[in-house]
Amino acid sequence: MKVVAGIKSIPESVIWLIFYSSIAFIIFLVLYKKIAIYISGTFSFNADTVIISTNKTISQIPILSITRIELINPTNKDDDYIGKFFVVIHQHNGDILHFRLKEYSDSDSFIDHLLSHDSLKFHIKELNRTFLSDENI
Repeated sequence: MKVVAGIKSIPESVIWLIFYSSIAFIIFLVLYKKIAIYISGTFSFNADTVIISTNKTISQIPILSITRIELINPTNKDDDYIGKFFVVIHQHNGDILHFRLKEYSDSDSFIDHLLSHDSLKFHIKELNRTFLSDENI
């Protein structure tokens, strides 16, 4: 009679560690997607700077350092606007600032303020991005 003997190359404790780590990763991924931290603030324009102020910080971006402004008005798969307006500001030093307007109705006045600065008119790029579901935002 012939017998085949197999040797376990991975200890059982490592298998359980991988199993529990996988479950923890999936739970963390779901929580990360569901929990979004929004910090409310104000956005204002001066003659040569853009001022973003929150409860804790005040950021000033010189208008001359802005290379591109992306205005994103996303749609769902049926090409219906989802009522959220995103802005992405690219700077010369590589910094990228992105934010969402709190009220969708403020998007027209925001664009009017952008267009009132002659140096910003040529850096504005409008994008319509399609999101498969509203849960991704």
